Amino acid sequence: MHELTIMNSVLKTVLDFAVQHDTAEVRRIYITAGIFANIIPSYANRFFSMISQGTVAEHAELVFTSLPARFLCLDCATETEYDSVTAHFVCRECASERLRLIAGREFQVSSLEII
Repeated sequence: MHELTIMNSVLKTVLDFAVQHDTAEVRRIYITAGIFANIIPSYANRFFSMISQGTVAEHAELVFTSLPARFLCLDCATETEYDSVTAHFVCRECASERLRLIAGREFQVSSLEII
């Protein structure tokens, strides 16, 4: 249920931008999130709809783009990408399990569509 906290931050970011740019309405909010950000879009949409009532973002559509996880193999230095969370991550080059997560936890408002 951390989506509520995250959506509060998103709304604050969007409203700050709207004030700075004299925005009448926010139509779409584009969000990029790594697969390890653990965001459930349906929950995020529900919370955002509740907390944005009465604001310029009240009718905004949230558009999510998922980013893959990238791991660095500590044995052969190869980067391996995964598009989904699995029970077992291994290097696709040498099959090592000694991996370091280097991307996949990102979360950001990447752009806005405004009037």
